[in-house]
Amino acid sequence: MTPGARLPARETVRAQFISDVVQGVDETRRSWMEEVQQDDLDKVMKLYTAEAVVIPPGGLPQKGTEAVRAFWEATLPRIGSVEAGMIDVDASGQMAMVAGSYSMEWRLPTGSSVRESGGLLTVYVRNGKRWLIRAQVFGGEIPAALEPETGGGGQPD
Repeated sequence: MTPGARLPARETVRAQFISDVVQGVDETRRSWMEEVQQDDLDKVMKLYTAEAVVIPPGGLPQKGTEAVRAFWEATLPRIGSVEAGMIDVDASGQMAMVAGSYSMEWRLPTGSSVRESGGLLTVYVRNGKRWLIRAQVFGGEIPAALEPETGGGGQPD
């Protein structure tokens, strides 16, 4: 900084920080949608921290790499498409919270599909230059067509 130069206003610094966070978490969000749609379990898991928690609609929290991996291993083959949007982003330090919505198309054994949608709350943590998913809460309702196969827990048997 040159002598006599004024420091940027606090609001300007905060706005730039949030802009950088939005760019980073959006990159992870887009990767997540792509990898889920491609049924790529290994790439999906690289987007989560080792301590991650995933709470599916109507299901119990899945905590840690093994539980999250088991959840996605059972779930990915049944997802036809997924969209996740961001409505609100806030961050402090190395952690960010994104409130948004999601929509998933579930493939049914009959060959047809059913769509599920709802709120999505995702917590990200910065790992180097990347943002990884620390917690993900899906707030939709289980479509009735899925309940017999999932046992009402939001996870296929």
